[in-house]
Amino acid sequence: MIHIRRMDQAEAIKSIEDACKTISIQLMKIGPALPHLDDPELQGELIKQSHTATTAVEVIKKQMIKLKGGDDSTLL
Repeated sequence: MIHIRRMDQAEAIKSIEDACKTISIQLMKIGPALPHLDDPELQGELIKQSHTATTAVEVIKKQMIKLKGGDDSTLL
């Protein structure tokens, strides 16, 4: 059985921001590896999907900034 610890909003925001940072770092590793695949069609699809994933993470980060009441116009 998994026990999920209750957290306040600030802790939840921090947890989400930390996860986004980790995901972003991992996504940055995909691009340099793509040229080493011997399948141009697959490379193109992976570039597209990596971009989609990166965009989704950035949206989450932006929403956390808004939730904290910050001005996100220059942070991303």
